[in-house]
Amino acid sequence: MMTDIYLGRLGDLYRTWYAWHDQLEPAQTIDHVLRTHLLRQPERIDVLDCACGVGDPCIGLAQRGLSVVASDGSPKQLAALRDNLAGKGLPVEVVAAPVEWHDLVQRFGDRRFDAVVCTGNSICHVSPQDAAAAIRDMAALLRPGGVLMIDVKQYTPRMRELRYDAGQGWVVRTDREEKRLMPDGREARFTTRIVYPEDFDDCGRYLIESEVAWGDGENLRDSHPVWAISTEVVLSLMRRGGLQLLEAGRGVDPAIYKYTLCIGCAP
Repeated sequence: MMTDIYLGRLGDLYRTWYAWHDQLEPAQTIDHVLRTHLLRQPERIDVLDCACGVGDPCIGLAQRGLSVVASDGSPKQLAALRDNLAGKGLPVEVVAAPVEWHDLVQRFGDRRFDAVVCTGNSICHVSPQDAAAAIRDMAALLRPGGVLMIDVKQYTPRMRELRYDAGQGWVVRTDREEKRLMPDGREARFTTRIVYPEDFDDCGRYLIESEVAWGDGENLRDSHPVWAISTEVVLSLMRRGGLQLLEAGRGVDPAIYKYTLCIGCAP
């Protein structure tokens, strides 16, 4: 369903690059959303994080007292999460094998959750058609009164900024460039470029190109396709999945939580 750049050599650098992220955020936002919108408040909230990555936000959620099942489509991400959890004694159950979104219902069977979360703009890794099936499965795993929370970027306005011609009908916008000290003791520069068609529109397909470069000339490059699935599309798919729409907006602290939240509740 998705192309996973983290299966290659760049995957070995992912934990280092994102280790600076505060695991309490977006967990703080998610915890607030769930406690605000859940129709029933169990003693311990059972959450399925179906895009867990290396542990942000599921580790933060567990630290806040939630019981978390962590699933992801990447074996490297799941292995990294297990390493990050080692010795912490947190209530996080990591699936034994990768789980794609279209296999969620088959994988978990009759098991149901108070909440299902898909964060970090992860929904963009599938096409709008696959997103419809994914959201339908996520909604099906909710208990009555349970909450589905998906966050997304607002793409189109950002895509019109800082672009330059890349030839053959494509334009480029440099999204992020940072320096980081890597495990081998060398400093590396990490660059992410967004490459998209000139006729880009809502739900359009574009590329994210990533490069890690060391000062001695060594570098790693990879790219993967993503789709600019908008807030409006996610909310529409939630409604088609039988959910009651609760809200769409920024998180508790917009300066920290940069994505827009889409929240639906199971009847």
